[in-house]
This record gives sequence, structure tokens and C-alpha cells, in this order.
Amino acid sequence: MIMRDDLARQTVPPPTGALIFKFPASLRIVMLGCAIICLGFIASVVVMQLVKPERGSLIVLLLSFVLCGAGSVYSLKVVRYSGDRIAVNSDGIWYLVKNSPSTFIAWSDVAAVKASDTMQRLIVTDASARRIIRAEYQLENFAALREFISGHTNALVRQAAPGTRVFHRTWINKIILTVSGLPFLILFAQCYREGVADGFYFGLALWACTLVLIARDPVTLTIDTESLLIRYPFWSRSISFDSISGIVLKDVSSRGNVWTAVVIERRQKRSIRLFRFREGSIALKDALE
Repeated sequence: MIMRDDLARQTVPPPTGALIFKFPASLRIVMLGCAIICLGFIASVVVMQLVKPERGSLIVLLLSFVLCGAGSVYSLKVVRYSGDRIAVNSDGIWYLVKNSPSTFIAWSDVAAVKASDTMQRLIVTDASARRIIRAEYQLENFAALREFISGHTNALVRQAAPGTRVFHRTWINKIILTVSGLPFLILFAQCYREGVADGFYFGLALWACTLVLIARDPVTLTIDTESLLIRYPFWSRSISFDSISGIVLKDVSSRGNVWTAVVIERRQKRSIRLFRFREGSIALKDALE
């Protein structure tokens, strides 16, 4: 959600003609439904515990409170901010909340623009770090907002560390793949021990698929003078700049999430998509151009 520093609220209203970006109307309904489902599940577990307590049910109750409680709090937080908006024009960027003062950062005051692709938000900060605007990727027409911000800030502001040549992929995807592959590894080992051939080959095939996905997940990207080097867990590839026809940002929506990819378009070869690098998609794109 878009957020602001309460100490830096401004009363400067956006002028007429400023571009306004808001969340889709469906977001509030979806997140409110998620909160109701989470709270309903907790209530049902509590009722079952009171009516028919069983051994181990207390653990289920605690897990329900932790997981569903966190889900409901997050959902309600999104509902709360889903009416907020962002406005931009040639002067700067505003964070707008109904019946509250707005936060304004002039483009000349912007000290950093950071794309937090894992959290799916774009963070704009001034030099004092007291005025912060965080714009979620779920905003309608977010690509246009990102393009507008990039067009009114310089590359040094958009880089986590100017001159960065090595970019690092976050480990979240590898952790998810590893955890997802553990049941297949356990199935494979159990069937091997018990001599169950069908289950053995089935578990082995699924575990192998997990390893392939991990092996194809980048670790680092290094920019050299004439090429870029992408390192994977067990191998690496070098891509000459002469073979690259373009570098673009592309947003990929999936089940309510919006992932921003840096797409390396190559002549007569398949494009390469780079997701969730620690330094951010905008900094990576700027460095590659």
C-alpha cells in the first residue's frame, strides 16, 4: 500500500491536471473477503476446540491464530489504504488520502527511487528520509506511473549504489523451491527404502524437476565492458551486448501479485526475464542500458 511519513505531511494540494493513480475497485472487495475468510477460519477452530477438544487441536488453534491472524491483519491493512491515491505532474509527486493532509515531494528533492520487487512497491524518498512515498505495483496503470517517475529523476537517484556492476538475485525463490521439493525427496527416499518402484520413480522425477528449476534460477548478474555474465547455482552464461536488441521492464500479474521483470531482448534468440533482484528492477535496467 502507499504509505507516508506522518512527520512530513504537507498541505500542498495537487494542481488541476495532475495525473492520478489509484487502486482498482476490486482490490478492497477481494482483500475484505480474505480477511473475513481468515477470521471465520479462526472462529471455526475455536468453536471446535470448545465443543470437542482433541489431542493436538491446541497446536492447530495456535497455528490458526498465527497464520490466519497475520493474513487478516494484512488484508485489513490493504483495505484501509485501498482508497489512497498518488498524483504526479512536472513539479513532483503527491500521496493523497481522503480527509487528510497530503505528502508532497518535489522532483528536485528526491534523493532515492528504489524498486522493491519482492515487496512489490516503488519507494520514493527525499534527502532527509522523512518524506517517503511507497507506491504499490497493484495501482492501476502502474507502468505509466513508474515511467513518469523515471522520466523526472536521474539515474544516480534510481541506483542503490551508483556504479554497481554486480546485481544479486534474492534467495526467496530458491527457498520456496527447496521447501516445495522436500516432500518429493522424502517420498523418493521412503519408496527406495521400502522397494516401491512406482513411488520411487515418481518421487525421483518430481525432485529432479525441482532441482532443474533451482539450477535455472540466477544467483548474480555481472556487467562487464562487452558482455554481461549471469551466474546460476551450477553453471553460468555470457551474453554479448552486440546480441541484445533491447532492455525493457514488463509487469507480470499472477493471482493478485504483480512481478516486475527486466527483459533482455536478444536478436534471433529467446528473451531472458530477470525477476526480483535485490538492487531493484529499475536500477538493474538503468545499469544495463
